[in-house]
Amino acid sequence: MSIIEDIQRRSAHIHWPDGIVPEQADLFAHNDIVIAAPAETIWEHLIRATAWPDWYSNARNVTVNAPSRLLGAGVTFDWITFGAPIHSTVHEFEPAARIGWYGQTDQWLAYHTWLLEPREEGTTYVVMEETGTGANPKKLANSNPGHMHRGHDLWNISLKFLCESTQN
Repeated sequence: MSIIEDIQRRSAHIHWPDGIVPEQADLFAHNDIVIAAPAETIWEHLIRATAWPDWYSNARNVTVNAPSRLLGAGVTFDWITFGAPIHSTVHEFEPAARIGWYGQTDQWLAYHTWLLEPREEGTTYVVMEETGTGANPKKLANSNPGHMHRGHDLWNISLKFLCESTQN
């Protein structure tokens, strides 16, 4: 997928913070998947960020800066993804429905969001979108524009496998 194709497929149901919209970003990825599990099951895996490295190979050294060690409104977390150390802050938090966070480095400002839409027969349509602005997103968009999309496909596929393998 190209960045332009991803923008054309972007979800109208994502809540973007002021000043961070896909059309104005240097880098953008839209990924979606249907998972044969209820939204609550998927949600439990998403908010347990310290466990991401157990099932998503592009996440390392995740530290959630909250006593519960769970993501929540306003919670910060530090991690390594796409080879970069990122400091993230949860901005949007609607249990079993949507979560969005800012991610920052000195060369990157990102906004990453997940939307979970329950479907019939216990399935869930999962949308993941991310914008990136700054020097590194510009460089990546020019040199390897599909890199973030492919990394997020891996995240979705890994989440699907994890959730569906634990269903009865």
